[in-house]
Amino acid sequence: MNWRPALLISSIALLVLGGVAYVAINFGTRVMDFAQGPTASSSPSIVTFSETGTLTRNNPGHVPGTWYLTYEKLGTPGLSVPLAFSSTSRCGVSATSSFCGSFQLDQGLRTHVTGTETNSIVQVQRLTATTTNPSQEMILLYFYNPALDTDAQGQVRCSQRGLVAVPTIIPRTNAPIVDAVRTLLSGNLPPEGSARGITTEYPLPGFSLASTSLRAGTLTLAFIDPQHQASGGACRTRILRFQIEATARQFSQVQQVRLTPSTLFQP
Repeated sequence: MNWRPALLISSIALLVLGGVAYVAINFGTRVMDFAQGPTASSSPSIVTFSETGTLTRNNPGHVPGTWYLTYEKLGTPGLSVPLAFSSTSRCGVSATSSFCGSFQLDQGLRTHVTGTETNSIVQVQRLTATTTNPSQEMILLYFYNPALDTDAQGQVRCSQRGLVAVPTIIPRTNAPIVDAVRTLLSGNLPPEGSARGITTEYPLPGFSLASTSLRAGTLTLAFIDPQHQASGGACRTRILRFQIEATARQFSQVQQVRLTPSTLFQP
């Protein structure tokens, strides 16, 4: 019997089987590595954040100029986390929200913040000003900051870009739209707002809200202006109008605002 061909065939078979096993083991390992993805140590820790607390800034131990949310959790002392805002962050009250850059943040403002926490910094998705008193309601009053409303040459544009939403607490009633407009007309500009360049010409002598009507999403506001205080100056009258319209539109049931009489807010 010639044993050499048989031995040669057996050797070749062993080599083939060994190669198949090597490929299978290595392929399986690579598939497992791909399925697992990067390890936890190679990526930042990201968690969902949703807490209610108060805003603070420039407190001892905090990064200067950075807003923090100070809040409490059961069984732990007071916690503070720095807040990071981006172009997609939204700020407002329960009824509305807007770009956080046009929202007035203040020390001690009670807020609910949602977002993602990465390496102990919260990237804000939404910041909602709140109140814990059921007899009160948080609304927005819109004032004007000319520094936010300039063109490339530094000229004031007299546009809605300069409007700043200021959270304000008012008594809770059955007529929050009327209350918001009347509160705006009374001035009610907080001292810290003035320090940051926010302005308003309200209150105007003799200028007042006479009546309101809301039908099919259109809010009609009728005013009394015996001294013609709401007229004169194209830029001035536009800002006065924009303030009222923005304050009224924060309510979801208001789609359009109509101001009467038509002689109001004319240059």
